[in-house]
Amino acid sequence: TEVTDVKHIPKEDIPALLVELEAEMRREADALNFERAIQLREQIKRLENLIINPSR
Repeated sequence: TEVTDVKHIPKEDIPALLVELEAEMRREADALNFERAIQLREQIKRLENLIINPSR
């Protein structure tokens, strides 16, 4: 899953997307794909920030 522009994601879709991204991040880390896991972590942070600060 690749999230490029978090501002266009419907608010009601974010929780499910976070679950999906977190699972993918864990799989990548388990497979020693740390760079990809870091990218996913950053996407998760952007989505979490969107929930906390929806006006941004």
